[in-house]
Amino acid sequence: MASKDALEALMLGQKYSSYRLYFFAFIAGFIALFAFSPFDFIPFLFISYAILFYLGYSHRYDIKRTIIVGQAYGFGYFLGGLYWVGNALLVDPSQFLIFTPLAYIGLPFGLSLFYLLALLLVRLVAIRTTDSKIIYFIYMAIILSCFDGLRSFIFTGFPWNIPLYATAFSDMLMQPTYYLGPYIYNSLIVFIALSFGLYFFIKKRSIVILALIECSLLGGLCLVGDYRLNNLELIEQDDYIFRIIQPNIAQNIRWEEHHKYAHFEKLKR
Repeated sequence: MASKDALEALMLGQKYSSYRLYFFAFIAGFIALFAFSPFDFIPFLFISYAILFYLGYSHRYDIKRTIIVGQAYGFGYFLGGLYWVGNALLVDPSQFLIFTPLAYIGLPFGLSLFYLLALLLVRLVAIRTTDSKIIYFIYMAIILSCFDGLRSFIFTGFPWNIPLYATAFSDMLMQPTYYLGPYIYNSLIVFIALSFGLYFFIKKRSIVILALIECSLLGGLCLVGDYRLNNLELIEQDDYIFRIIQPNIAQNIRWEEHHKYAHFEKLKR
């Protein structure tokens, strides 16, 4: 019981410093890493967004702590999810090592501002309209989804780790993208993931209802995906020539001289 009270106090920022709250929000964002490739365990996205909702709603009246939660969560989220950008610079460390702090730290820190601004906007809208957890949840789902699209628009069209990527492990779950487009489908994934945060607040009799809604949405997405996979019209064409220009070669041996013939053979296959 004591450990549960301590965890709740930490999440709410009671008895603990802003630094510990920052650390907790950072870890909440960082664990979303395990929802994406190569781990592909999507429940981590639900856990991560549930904690984000809990922290955001719990600190909606404290602008300082809202800023801490938004920036810390975003920094952890992008630090874990965009590590591969920095790895690309290690192909030739003699030339690019000096830029790795910018890739590993600078880029995630800059992108974290989107979560910071999103939570501030959610706070601004929510505290002026209602204290309802459900309405706050709807505001957060809409605004976070919009900021995912905005992030893509500002940074040359690249989505930069939108939650939708967590469905990439499943051919079935990826198929609704065909009908909805990436950003509308991403909004639905954000809605589902954030809804898990409501479990912190709702009464026991509402848990079953929320679980049924979530299962229905996820089940519906699977049915849509299964329908498309089983009704694809395959068109055979033999007048195209495909050339693979980038075989799957590990970064740490990509440019090593004694591996070049093995790379060439892999390319031929």
